[in-house]
Amino acid sequence: MDYLLEIGTEEIPSRFVDTLLEGLRKQFETRLTQSRITFDAILTYGSYRRLALVIQNIAATQAASTLTIKGPPVKIALTEQGDYTPAGLGFLKKNGQTSSTVVDGYLTLSIEQKANATPDVLGDLVLQSLQDLYLPIAMHWGHEATSFIRPVHWVVSLLGLNVLPLSFAGQSADRLTYGHRFLSGGETLEGRPLSLSAASVYVETLRKASVLVAPKDREDSIVRQVHALYPDLSIDDELLLELTYLVEYPTLLEGHFEAPYLAIPEKILIITMKKHQKYIPVFKNGKLTNTFLITADNVTPTNAPTIIAGNERVVRARLSDARFYFEDDISKQAPFFLDKLASITYQQELGSISDKVARNLALALYLGHLTQLSPDQHKPLTELLTLSKFDLATHMVIEFTELQGYVGEQYALIWGISPAIAKGIAQHYRPAFAGDDLPNSLLARIASVADKVDSIVGHFAIGHIPSGSFDPYALRRQANGVIQILIETPDLTCDIRHLIEKALANLPLTTIPEETRSKLDEFFLQRLATLLRDRAIPQDIVSAVLTLDLPCLMKRLAAIKLLQLDAPVFSKIVEAAVRVANITKAITAIKAINPQLFELPIETTLWKTTRVLQSAVQNNWDANFILSLGTIAKELSTYFEEVMVMANDSAVKTNRLSVLKTLNSVFNQIADFKAIAL
Repeated sequence: MDYLLEIGTEEIPSRFVDTLLEGLRKQFETRLTQSRITFDAILTYGSYRRLALVIQNIAATQAASTLTIKGPPVKIALTEQGDYTPAGLGFLKKNGQTSSTVVDGYLTLSIEQKANATPDVLGDLVLQSLQDLYLPIAMHWGHEATSFIRPVHWVVSLLGLNVLPLSFAGQSADRLTYGHRFLSGGETLEGRPLSLSAASVYVETLRKASVLVAPKDREDSIVRQVHALYPDLSIDDELLLELTYLVEYPTLLEGHFEAPYLAIPEKILIITMKKHQKYIPVFKNGKLTNTFLITADNVTPTNAPTIIAGNERVVRARLSDARFYFEDDISKQAPFFLDKLASITYQQELGSISDKVARNLALALYLGHLTQLSPDQHKPLTELLTLSKFDLATHMVIEFTELQGYVGEQYALIWGISPAIAKGIAQHYRPAFAGDDLPNSLLARIASVADKVDSIVGHFAIGHIPSGSFDPYALRRQANGVIQILIETPDLTCDIRHLIEKALANLPLTTIPEETRSKLDEFFLQRLATLLRDRAIPQDIVSAVLTLDLPCLMKRLAAIKLLQLDAPVFSKIVEAAVRVANITKAITAIKAINPQLFELPIETTLWKTTRVLQSAVQNNWDANFILSLGTIAKELSTYFEEVMVMANDSAVKTNRLSVLKTLNSVFNQIADFKAIAL
């Protein structure tokens, strides 16, 4: 038999529905499994006014099961005579038993769990799943104590052919659902009431009442109608998902706006239509046209012209505003907007946007110094950083915040600013999301790193530190972008700790919590480790090479990769390095080495090799240097066979330990070999 649950609500914002349905599916899947109720699949359905699922072929009863409970060890649970001690009796009483068995030295209970009928447990399971469902926003209404995403109007709960009794959010479950508000022929705004006999008729019954309750059916309908009009038109995935949950019975209509509006930069028009009006822009030969598609929900043969006219009127007003903002903005020049940045607060403790721009510039110039940027690039870098945020003061970006950067680029080009600088204004926000492209130019990459590092460090310094899923300032994403740019741009690869120190020194704060630096280091290390793992580098290697000194990190990765080509030699190197680390772990300082205290030839040989490595490790590591570690591994094997490190003579012992400690410091610069799993 199947189980159907439907929660009918007032209008849910379309951006939440897909996540709610997935959350509902996971809640039921987890609880059914925990309750030992088998099923074939859980199908979710829903729209802006209903959340539903069907559990296919749900078992009539719970599966039989034996629960094994491990208790206290025998030595404290039983006396020598085999009687239960107070600890043993307490364990039995707690679990409602009078005797137990002994398994592997512990009291153990095997309790047969009762297999209840599914109807006896499913009602509570449903309520628990609904109560624990994550709600991005929650509402209370009337005198109802239960909160939900929107007020609940009806509940359908059918197990097989019967109603499974339950009450949720003030509504008692029955078999009554409702068709489309306007197209089903109902006498109220709920739509036509529909009595369901079983879950198997749910989708088709609603279809006949003008509700495509399966999201995939609505999505396919929208795509099919779009391609019937424009076969080559692609639909933005994010927009398509939102449109799918904006309607219950989609009908596509075609609207138009006046062609002169096409003089506005294309992306502004697209954002206006897609983000604000949920229209599908129409392109021909790769160029935006003055045609757009409306996904309507209540179209009849008589009201289509009215719906089109109403939408055209709304978009005309939107585009008129956009044209006014655009024309008013470009009538001025960049200095006008730069002056206004001083009056726009970035963060109360961190000053204005103008203050942030100044910090970004200082950090960018410092990064240029670290990476030996050529002197002729300082002037364009300064110009780029100075202009990078001017568009935040424009009418257009204040109205359409998602256009930051793009508006700056377009206005800069109109004003005759260098195309390279204009493009850098747009690209310094990259990467803005996972998978986004990096900035194309070196200067834009420097600007991006400076902007992101200043934001991260500033927020950490005032206590805005990401925790769990809480990251309102997208600091993790920004840190990912910083690391990706620095790693993938050889000219910019540097020690992130230097940038952190400089960014902290630039902040307008009288005091910075002492732990801020260590928290920032740990934060960037976590992001760096994640990036390396995402690139299929094993966790043990990540742990062995991890450092914020990115040039060192890249050398370490290359060294390990080269050493791993000869697995037996690599194993010997790791074993030797670990042995050296273990024998010297209690040594805190290296004493001056006295070669006259060497008693065996292998001591002299090892010390000479160590000094060569000590010098070489300070330079770029070529293949010869890396492969020479195999030689030191062989020498160490001989050394430990012939030499008693812990000699009776304290001077000899200290000298030998200092040699090994020196060698250990060389190994540590290459990798933390103790972290490597063999």
